Amino acid sequence: MLDIDWDEILENLKSGQCVFVLGPELFPSVQCGKSLSDAMQDLLPKKKDNRDEVAFYREDGFFFFTGSLSQTLNNQLASRLKKFYEPEASQSKIYEILIEIPALMYISLSPDCMINEAFEKKRYSYVFDFFNYEKKPNEFDPPSVENPLVYNLMGCVDDQNTLILTYDKLFDYLPRIFSKETEPKSLINELSKVSRFILLGFQYDKWYFNLLFRLLGMNKTESNALCNIDPKDPNLSFYSRHFRFDFINTDPQSFLQELTEKCTEQKIPLRSQLNKADPIKRRLLDLLADLKNNYGKLLDQIFKDYPILGNEVEEIRIQYKRALTEYNKSGNRQLFDEEEDRVTGRLHDLINENYD
Repeated sequence: MLDIDWDEILENLKSGQCVFVLGPELFPSVQCGKSLSDAMQDLLPKKKDNRDEVAFYREDGFFFFTGSLSQTLNNQLASRLKKFYEPEASQSKIYEILIEIPALMYISLSPDCMINEAFEKKRYSYVFDFFNYEKKPNEFDPPSVENPLVYNLMGCVDDQNTLILTYDKLFDYLPRIFSKETEPKSLINELSKVSRFILLGFQYDKWYFNLLFRLLGMNKTESNALCNIDPKDPNLSFYSRHFRFDFINTDPQSFLQELTEKCTEQKIPLRSQLNKADPIKRRLLDLLADLKNNYGKLLDQIFKDYPILGNEVEEIRIQYKRALTEYNKSGNRQLFDEEEDRVTGRLHDLINENYD
């Protein structure tokens, strides 16, 4: 195994210049012990008739649909993928270890929200966003160790329109994310300050990953680390030279556990030590975690008990009641769930703005 330069990694963490990049292989290996290609092959919808063509290209990890039902098949695949990314609690251990490490940003090239689930479970503050190539990217404030950024670069399972599942989608996505008009400027600006990327859950040989690595600025950093790769592989010289990768032949969870121990030894506070939240904020976040059980009642309670949040909570209550009325008329559960997520996001932002 290649010796790990722990001193440099720890120094980058201390200075806020270390970012984790999560690959699409991280979750499948935890969830089912399979490669992503094997797991995705299992999700392939069945074609309806001989006019439909359904294929999966393992080398790149993309599907191909043609025929009158191609959109239906794509929707079926998106639904299956969302269900696939709903693990048992025991499968989230690696993410719980990961969020303890005090990085400023966690960039995911997978559409899952597993790291979000870990942050929510621990009630740690964070900001989440994802790239939607059909819309103008959001602007956001610089992240901090106390309020890190989680960013899905290739869409999110909670918004199936953003998923990059086929070559057609990929070829629509790439020009948008590299365009000066539509690139995620806030993200790229923050990444320009980074000295080291640590990559977990990647098979390095996807051609489009090379483009995204360059977009993230990996060709400009001092050094980067890629876990679970055999450093004796003769095909790695390009990545070593161009992206300055150190190849570490150990699994991501073992690497993270050792990094956590090193942080403790060097007295670098873990996130559990940084997130001793204001008790009022903690109570609000606990309420927020229960919103799905009874939105209307809990929104009324927050409005009554926390007047500092005032008019904005009233606006959110109106937003939710309007969505509920529309759902009762149309029965469109997907639109209602999306609106609930927006309500939850607005409340998170409101709480973080008003309580340290």
